[in-house]
Amino acid sequence: MGDHKCATLLKSVNFGKKHAGLNTVGYTIIDHLGDILLERQGFSEGVHEVGTNTGIYAAVMDFHIDHASILWDTGGDTPAYAAEQYNRLENNPRLDHTWEDVTFIKAMTGGRWSIDPASCQMVFYDESNSNVVARYSLFGIDGNPCYDGVFSRIRNDADEDCGCEDDLLLPPAPKEVD
Repeated sequence: MGDHKCATLLKSVNFGKKHAGLNTVGYTIIDHLGDILLERQGFSEGVHEVGTNTGIYAAVMDFHIDHASILWDTGGDTPAYAAEQYNRLENNPRLDHTWEDVTFIKAMTGGRWSIDPASCQMVFYDESNSNVVARYSLFGIDGNPCYDGVFSRIRNDADEDCGCEDDLLLPPAPKEVD
């Protein structure tokens, strides 16, 4: 399950009243190629019946990949089966944007930063301290580029990978000082 992205979700299956009250229900997680990612998990691993004698079973599952199938079974000599797909964005649509935001924040805070006096820019590096994550042009209170007495900064590279070379954005309009 090697990917570092993880979603923890409560998943359930309805086998109907015919299969109520069982303690043999379990599930297996299978990838899109049919390989088993997680061996069968049963009651001792957290599967439980929702309510009493409902035939509805649930478990909290961790997904470390983008796509998988959940193969539920009732166990026993002649098990009934149910399958459900897991797609990261369908099952947790906010996860993708949240993950990108967390990754960016980690990159911005995980490495060093420096101020380049020649370009009047603040440069942020990732944890390796060699890859540029973002560049900001720095401005004084008068709106002119500066590297000391900084009053404002403007991100040069928006949300792109920082292919920003030495772009120096225009500062905000100077403020009138009374």
